[in-house]
Amino acid sequence: MNVGVTPNQLAAGGPLPGNNSLALEEAKCVAKQNNPPWYPTLQAAELRDSNRTKLYACAQFLGSYTGPNQVYAYASPTQYYTPTLMATRGINDLYVLGGGWCSAVPKPSGQYVAKINPGDLTQIWRTNLINLNATTSPNGVWNYIGGINVLADGSLAVTANSYLYKLIVTCTN
Repeated sequence: MNVGVTPNQLAAGGPLPGNNSLALEEAKCVAKQNNPPWYPTLQAAELRDSNRTKLYACAQFLGSYTGPNQVYAYASPTQYYTPTLMATRGINDLYVLGGGWCSAVPKPSGQYVAKINPGDLTQIWRTNLINLNATTSPNGVWNYIGGINVLADGSLAVTANSYLYKLIVTCTN
């Protein structure tokens, strides 16, 4: 008996165990691509590469382009307030940038980066980049969407507020 599991999770065979064979094929394809200065991963940036091509040559879509598709979704057990962008560093490393959406009510306290377990969407760690409730500035602090990407060395490049951060990820767990 699956206590606390939603009908969507059951229908998806979840919490999202997935078919790793397809992900492994995509990862092998991406490893062969030349995309400096970015890390070789399927979802390295919002628009894939520095040329903003939006081309994800190694991604495979198994649904229908002409008919309806069934999509399963469920809520994460962890709250990621105002998540805006995600990036991966391989099939087991998923990162979200959040906390920067100004029009949210209540307003976010500041931006953060969280590493998420792709299988069940639980949070592995979170780094708060700025706490707007504790920061004082004569001109105020700008808090807007920002950006996240994975550099070739595996570190995370993050823009948040008016800052650029380089987060060194030293372990995979």
